[in-house]
Amino acid sequence: APWCGHCKSLAPVYDKLAADLLTEDHVVVAKMDGTLNEVDGLSIRGFPTLKFYPAGANKTPIDYSGARDFDSLKKFILDESVQPAATEGGEHQEL
Repeated sequence: APWCGHCKSLAPVYDKLAADLLTEDHVVVAKMDGTLNEVDGLSIRGFPTLKFYPAGANKTPIDYSGARDFDSLKKFILDESVQPAATEGGEHQEL
């Protein structure tokens, strides 16, 4: 939410996280304005709401309730993310 003070405080941390994880092919860091976008079945009770969506179809999002600092967020994402399976040629296979 653009008017939310907590969201504004988190924005530089989130931007740094996105830049740092840019080289991780299996991770996408994305922002969405919850005041302008609605997702069926997704309940937002406060801002900022942080959710981790594991790769693959039909995966349930994981609510993030940890510390809102760079190191904690990065550790959570890397711990929860799964590297794509490698094929025989050393290339990554889409999951």
